[in-house]
Amino acid sequence: MKVEKFIPVGRENAISRAALSIRTGARDRFNRKAIQEARDRGVPIVFCDDGSGYYIAQTSAEVRALQRNYLKRIFAMMDTINSLSTTVHIMEQEEGVPDEQGNACPDDMPVFQERLSEIDSL
Repeated sequence: MKVEKFIPVGRENAISRAALSIRTGARDRFNRKAIQEARDRGVPIVFCDDGSGYYIAQTSAEVRALQRNYLKRIFAMMDTINSLSTTVHIMEQEEGVPDEQGNACPDDMPVFQERLSEIDSL
């Protein structure tokens, strides 16, 4: 199913997740997966920050806002990975677990330090 056929063009015509499920006859989870697949094909399906729903973007600014939202999510996940990496490192030191080369775990744990300087530069 091409979910984009059920999603209107323009923010003023945004469709809620519940209404989209009624239109498509599919469950919300299926629709969200279909939306992701459409985005992966380059279909500019965006969502309203106010929670009013999905729509097909009409401007590059709307698509850039979606990109920034994804980057914020990615950076939040990277922060979680970094925190968990530190925790694993401490736990492995306490447990005496060696690293891949058979050495005791080094004090400096590699973390994601390369991040985009500004999300707004998109």
